[in-house]
Amino acid sequence: MWLQSDNNFIRFDEKSNTYDSLEKVLFFLKNVKEDLNYWKWVIFALHNALYGAMILSLQGTNPARVIQIDDTLKERIKKRYNIHNLDINNTQHVGKVWLHGKLISFTESFNRIQKEKFMKMNVGSKTFQTRDCHKRSIKWLNNELRNPFAHFSPRGWSIAMDDIKNILNPCFEIIEFCLFKSGNVLLDKQEIKLFKNITTKLQKHITSY
Repeated sequence: MWLQSDNNFIRFDEKSNTYDSLEKVLFFLKNVKEDLNYWKWVIFALHNALYGAMILSLQGTNPARVIQIDDTLKERIKKRYNIHNLDINNTQHVGKVWLHGKLISFTESFNRIQKEKFMKMNVGSKTFQTRDCHKRSIKWLNNELRNPFAHFSPRGWSIAMDDIKNILNPCFEIIEFCLFKSGNVLLDKQEIKLFKNITTKLQKHITSY
């Protein structure tokens, strides 16, 4: 079980961060009828929860697996540590990759969960079998909704309610796959119970829209 926050520190790791985002999706969904502006926060929380779930399924036990390995990173590590052949499976390289690299993007995460090259970690590993509804939902959530809200330029903007509602179920299908079906996310009994409980509650709300 992840560390809990107290009066001195708020604590997060990749699991608790994803769980917290799922809790916030539920909180905002419960309140959208009283305040339609909560849909904006549903979008932010959903994006964060989905991103977190995909990262969990791609990371496995090696955080370097979700770092973007590019020429810039290789050159930086080469100059700083005199490592000429970077290997994310080398335990001596993992910490350096994590420290100096950047997390793969939301879109790249979605692309990777569909590929055995990135998802195959053990005999129970599975890739996500995507459908057109998932591709459309990912594009809408990231490009048409979350990013414009995060970088809001001066304008008037009207969003069709159906455009938001239609992405909810496909996005949660991806989240549930990553957490429970990918075979790559290590959760203890208490963590499984928490994630199962929150996703069950969310599904009930989603089907009501």
